[in-house]
Amino acid sequence: YAEEGDRFGWPAATPSMFGARSGGKGVLLDIGAHVFDLLVWWFGPELVLEEYRDDSFGGSEAAAHARIRTGSTIIHVRLSWLAKQANEYRFDGSQSGLDWAVYDLDRVRRRAPGEVEGREVRLSGAPKSFAGLAPQVLEDFLGAVEQGRAPAVTPADVLPSMRLIEACYASRERFEMPWHAFTGESRDVG
Repeated sequence: YAEEGDRFGWPAATPSMFGARSGGKGVLLDIGAHVFDLLVWWFGPELVLEEYRDDSFGGSEAAAHARIRTGSTIIHVRLSWLAKQANEYRFDGSQSGLDWAVYDLDRVRRRAPGEVEGREVRLSGAPKSFAGLAPQVLEDFLGAVEQGRAPAVTPADVLPSMRLIEACYASRERFEMPWHAFTGESRDVG
């Protein structure tokens, strides 16, 4: 599974990420774009959306769940602007498992079958934080712009994840919220 998010609390200069002004797009297009990019990079472009649900009532979604398949592998994605998530990726295979915490760029946890905690594995040469990753990203960008080098990621590389996001919005269903029952007509809060 992939789980990312936290309470939305960063300063926003405009309300463009919310409601009708966002075109009804929210956490999926924000955090989800990065999650889906990673999934495409790891599993390939042939990811198939099986189900997508969010909490939208016509405006931007603040919480979303997607179930994606590639071959016999099922990937559950959970995103939120409402509450702190685990912010991790967890892979469970028949021979071993791997856990990667989003903010731990330089290490993963490897688990044997049946093991809960596993052992930490350090990744040599990896930046220790996003701040350490920024110079590499900027060097790649400047190399492409100033020297004409091929960038590490091209626009074509992100098309599969963008298609997956479009498929989510096209098949959008609201997940059950029994605490939020309306009487009469549903209303649009966008």
